[in-house]
Amino acid sequence: MFICKAMQTMKRLYFVVIFIFCSLVEIKAQIEEIIEWSQKHLENPPKQKELDFMTVNVDTLDEIISKANMADHTAIRSLYLAYKNGDEKNEQKADFWLSKGVMLKEPFCLFIKADDYYNKGDLSNGLKYLKLSAKQGYAHAYTLIASMYYDLYCNHETENNEEFIKKCVKYSFLGLQHGDGRGGYYLSGILNKLPYLSSREIVANICKIAIKMGDIDSAVNLGVQYLNGKNGWPQDFKQSFYYLKFAADQKNLGGVYNLGVWYMEQKDYSNAIKYFLGIVNFSEDTEDFEIFYPFALEALWTCFYKNNNMFKACILYLTHLVEFEKVEHIDHIRNTTFKFIFKLCTFLIIFTYLGFTRIRNWIVFRKNTEEKSI
Repeated sequence: MFICKAMQTMKRLYFVVIFIFCSLVEIKAQIEEIIEWSQKHLENPPKQKELDFMTVNVDTLDEIISKANMADHTAIRSLYLAYKNGDEKNEQKADFWLSKGVMLKEPFCLFIKADDYYNKGDLSNGLKYLKLSAKQGYAHAYTLIASMYYDLYCNHETENNEEFIKKCVKYSFLGLQHGDGRGGYYLSGILNKLPYLSSREIVANICKIAIKMGDIDSAVNLGVQYLNGKNGWPQDFKQSFYYLKFAADQKNLGGVYNLGVWYMEQKDYSNAIKYFLGIVNFSEDTEDFEIFYPFALEALWTCFYKNNNMFKACILYLTHLVEFEKVEHIDHIRNTTFKFIFKLCTFLIIFTYLGFTRIRNWIVFRKNTEEKSI
């Protein structure tokens, strides 16, 4: 009995090892293709094939409807958007043209249909329509599939990770090849987690291609890697500043925050404070605001503290009490702040007491002097 169980376990282990080995071989082959492609397109990255849209107004609406009835893809997606978001807003008509677009495999309509399924929690049908949209060459569909597998890998690093890696690499690379820089963001992200399969130089090249294609988050990632100098990356403050400054100039919150961190590393707290204040004063509607706001608050408090300006650190803490509860080192910040407040209050009490004592002594002295003169 024991021998049978041991044999079954060994058999399962054998198949698992074979599966992992085959997956790694396949991933390695993909990466070799990526290396060759990235070297070729480093200076001239591909441009995304933009979908055409017709301008819809009262005079041309009938004409566009006529073209849509003849299965014209551009007319169909234009009518969908016109009835969904335009002056001619009509949900029923928007759904009709969306359904027609899906039936005719129009890539944008397939993408919207996938998004609808995802919002309803139907991941299976969402993925199905995303793949159909991707097959029609819609770059954003490839990238969204890649993002899904990237998140699955990051959240389940011990379960089916080779399969998630393989699919993330595949779809992010396809998105990049079709001109979506966001594909480069996910591709560089997954390869950066696999140093045994790719060099830092290849990851940097992919980031540079993605940046040229308009993905600002790739500039942030590259700048952060050069700033930290970990996991095989050289620490290069000049390169780091270049990419983080580029991202910050585009008002990317990741760029703004990490450029502040860059100045902190140089112990230039005055400039660091400017960038952290920039995030704290950003509109709450800004993308990623909720992610970076607690980090910026903590970093701003730290800059005031290290710049020997505990009074401003206390004001910051007291005016953002609720928000500070979300920061990582809240205990240290709270204890340090209240210690300073205690010392400040003690000083003020002593100063006030001494002041009143001197005033009282002066009044007594004047009174005694007047009495003697009388």
